[in-house]
Amino acid sequence: MSTRSRRSGPKVGLFLPLVVLAGALLAACGDGAAPPGYTAEELAAAKQELRDHARLRTFEAGKLFGEEWVARAPDDAELRGLYAYQLVGWGLPKEVHEQADAILADDPDNPWGLYVRAYAHLVDNEAGPAHEMALQAWEASPQPEFALLHLNALRRDDFTAAREFLEGLDEETRGWPEVLRMQAELESQARYELDDPTWADSSRATWAVFKEKFPDHVLGYTRLANEAYQARNMDEWTPLMEAALELAPGSGEVRGQHWRGLWMSELLPPEERQAAVGASMAAYREASPETVEGMQTMASMYRQMEDEERVAELEARIVENDPGSYHAMLVYLEETRRASRQLQEMWEAHGADSPEYRAELPAVRDAAYRYLERPLYNDRFTGGVYLDLYQALSAMDPVPAEELAEAIRGTVKHERLNPHITFGEAPLAMIDHTPYAIEAADMVREGMPIMLERVMESRRFYDTEGEFDQALRFYLSGVYDVIGWAYFKAGRTDDGRHTLERALAINDRSRDARYHAGQVYEQLAAAADEDGDTEAQTEWLDRAEDSYIAGFGAA
Repeated sequence: MSTRSRRSGPKVGLFLPLVVLAGALLAACGDGAAPPGYTAEELAAAKQELRDHARLRTFEAGKLFGEEWVARAPDDAELRGLYAYQLVGWGLPKEVHEQADAILADDPDNPWGLYVRAYAHLVDNEAGPAHEMALQAWEASPQPEFALLHLNALRRDDFTAAREFLEGLDEETRGWPEVLRMQAELESQARYELDDPTWADSSRATWAVFKEKFPDHVLGYTRLANEAYQARNMDEWTPLMEAALELAPGSGEVRGQHWRGLWMSELLPPEERQAAVGASMAAYREASPETVEGMQTMASMYRQMEDEERVAELEARIVENDPGSYHAMLVYLEETRRASRQLQEMWEAHGADSPEYRAELPAVRDAAYRYLERPLYNDRFTGGVYLDLYQALSAMDPVPAEELAEAIRGTVKHERLNPHITFGEAPLAMIDHTPYAIEAADMVREGMPIMLERVMESRRFYDTEGEFDQALRFYLSGVYDVIGWAYFKAGRTDDGRHTLERALAINDRSRDARYHAGQVYEQLAAAADEDGDTEAQTEWLDRAEDSYIAGFGAA
């Protein structure tokens, strides 16, 4: 009995600590998962390294480092947030959204998840949702990164509100590098928003303070170097860029600024510039891992240097690396832009009616079709390509009606930067050159809220309410003009006449509406002639003539 007791004692004493240790491991790993392959200190160091990549703008290496650590610690929201900023540096909205999804799936109110989602909106050029979500993140957890993002997004949407938010921060918070940076950015913006050039001096002074307080942040040097370059003060530019390159030799952003300064300024004789840029590129390759982001940066500089052979080599490698990537999409886009530039050159040299100009139209069309057939990363540039396609097809003689209709449908679906074309000129071309007049009228109706929003956004640019009222009348008259013309072309003459006359009631100086109304009146005169109604025929012809004459003097 005593022997048995002696044996059981140590076993029980060892078993209890093992149970406790096992429980702790299970709690740490979650549902019995394997323990993490890193320590808390290593994770903290990884987050600091991502912050270092942010302050040095070394997004090429930062993205690769972040990928590795997110795979190791996928449940750490802060780590994902810091990694997402590296993705922002690459301009990758889909991947930023994916990081937000991963954080918010289990915790919809997680501040880092809101921060990442806000950045995704900003990369998508949606400033409103971006600053709203960044503010939610800031109010939940006042992090420097959240303040920077909120201010950066808000200043694009409401400059005054951004200044008020900045001024409302306490002194300690305003001393953070992220916030001091945004103070300098807002001061720079103020010179344009407030039409006061003295704010440029304030911005430079703040950047000088930033550089002094935070000498390990590369933006303090590059922003001041940019100011020096704009003033063509290359004696000041050179030491600033040298300091920036010493801090961040592997930053494509910093290197690109350096290359442009060497190439475009009078710092070096023309015959020495290419070698100087080439030496800086070689140093960049040595300091930075090879990435499509880096290759794109170098290709852009080689294009500026008109070294198309090296451009083609780098772009081929980008596409080969990942044909469906954002950077490959930029390569595809450049082909369409090259065709459009050539067309523009022919227009400037020979005019739109010249054979030289018309000979380039098929090249623009074919480049657009090739782009639209590619495995595109997203639709960011699709609207612009459809716009080029529509304009090329509408300039052809004869106009290919079905192709034009499809191009206009694509333009209406994707293009929002030029709503006066998307919901004005393009539907009008569909009316004039295709059998889809009523469809074109529907396009204009659907685009009315977008157009009206743009008009309202421009209100602050008018000196008086009378000037704004004229602009609003011009827009509304144009809408009724296109719809009325569509009715007429579709054979609904009476509907067309009433709608066009409504356009003229809103703005009687619309040249297009005057012309279209004249066409309707001529048609009604012809119908009266067929009916043998001479009096009505004369009346309609007189009205047509009056409308044409009024149109000659219209704006």
